[in-house]
Amino acid sequence: MAIVGVGTDIVSLERIKEVKRRKAFAAKVLSARELEVYQGFSLELKQIEFLAGRWAVKEAIYKAIPDFCQGYAYNQFTILNGPDGKPHLMGPDYSGNLQLSISHEKNYAVAFVVVESFPATEPS
Repeated sequence: MAIVGVGTDIVSLERIKEVKRRKAFAAKVLSARELEVYQGFSLELKQIEFLAGRWAVKEAIYKAIPDFCQGYAYNQFTILNGPDGKPHLMGPDYSGNLQLSISHEKNYAVAFVVVESFPATEPS
């Protein structure tokens, strides 16, 4: 496998807290499935962390595979955590292999994306 793209982004939780006050903001960033998770958090801090993490990982995806992302809005991407807790791109379908990571530390959310792909031809 070869790395064919990398993207990273960092977001201030304070910035997300400010824009979160606009009700339409979460719907512009989150898919319908992500909105269900977001609305399920009773603590505002958990909502802010979730929204910031999803914003950061979607920004990182746009940086890692910009050609694929053209024409898609943020809310058309669904990032959900699997049973192992690891975030996964659930849609739209991408034929490559993406590794996603989202972390939170005090006032920030950071995301990192690595795009892996098998080489087109086998080495001789």
